[in-house]
Amino acid sequence: MIKNKNAVTLIANSVCNTSRLFKIVEFLTQSGRIENLTIIGFWSEGLKLQEEYTKFVLIKRKKTFKQLFPSSPSYLNKILTLISLFSYFFTVLRACIKEKPEIIYCHDVVMLPIALVAKLFLSSTIIYMPHELETLETGTSRVVRFFLKWIEKFAMKFVRHTVVVSPKIKEWYSVTYNTNKVSLIRNIPEFTNGTVSQSKNLRKSLNLSELDIVLIYQGLIERTRGVLDVAEIFIKSADNHKHLVFMGYGPDVPAIEALVKLNANIHFVSAVKPSEIYSYTSDADIGVNLIFEKVSKSYEYSLPNKYFEYIKSGIPIVVSDNLASINEEISKLSTGWVIEGTMDSFKDFLLKITREDIKQMKQTVINAQDEYSWENDVKVLLEF
Repeated sequence: MIKNKNAVTLIANSVCNTSRLFKIVEFLTQSGRIENLTIIGFWSEGLKLQEEYTKFVLIKRKKTFKQLFPSSPSYLNKILTLISLFSYFFTVLRACIKEKPEIIYCHDVVMLPIALVAKLFLSSTIIYMPHELETLETGTSRVVRFFLKWIEKFAMKFVRHTVVVSPKIKEWYSVTYNTNKVSLIRNIPEFTNGTVSQSKNLRKSLNLSELDIVLIYQGLIERTRGVLDVAEIFIKSADNHKHLVFMGYGPDVPAIEALVKLNANIHFVSAVKPSEIYSYTSDADIGVNLIFEKVSKSYEYSLPNKYFEYIKSGIPIVVSDNLASINEEISKLSTGWVIEGTMDSFKDFLLKITREDIKQMKQTVINAQDEYSWENDVKVLLEF
């Protein structure tokens, strides 16, 4: 196995809640592929500018120019934002070059220009590792998409290999950029099957009976993820023995908490530690991932953590048919139900679902668990 002394990971976030990133850097250093790895990202309030993650991994967070003026007048915001873009580019570039990396792992399209300029100086190998289809993600304007697509298309000529998170996204990159240098590492949690049944915390904490049918949504609590629509339909359609639990964090937590106060079968649990997720999720009956509107290609093709967390916890998932990647997995392994992406379809599902239906589907989920292994997927990093 080839071994490199120094590597840098570039990521466009504050390097604190990115489980995929941390699992990858741990694998690279623990396997001996990389001796020393430095993660460079954004600084945000309450975080250290520099900290040691492990003996072999150092985190460096860089401030933007705008953060030096937190209370600036609104009319200066655009100017400061523009200055920040350029100053941050050179700040991160300088930090990257200082590490003299043989390999640069770039996790975001906006960081690709920094990786490319660093490559000019150091002849580093660039491994591109986007966490989604960033050039087609939700909420991005056409102008921004155009520039991101141009950057990515140009950069692909200089990228050694690309690593993506779902088969659909892998196919998109292969076709769009006419390349076979694309590999798949799915967002599968590190988890040993069968251990979750040892402790059950959800029903006990919410005072729910074993006879109740419990649906759970876990992840970002945000209206673009369909959470408020799901809650509204549930309130109108579910009987007293069916309950819906939201577990996570996000901007629309207050809206969910308001619904909890008014409805006995809607519940909220704050985000728990990763090590505790399964003791809650495995105590539910069905995982939820429903969006009742048109979604971006990025979200359509995504294969999110929550899908794997539901399956590894031994519970099936109900998903809307506009989420193509998850639909493909369900079709292949019978890990849940695909319903039409309409409110009426979810109402009908809630009315008809029975404990016997759930019992049968849970057995196929357990049979499918061995198909998903982080340890097997991540080994692809040793091949290029």
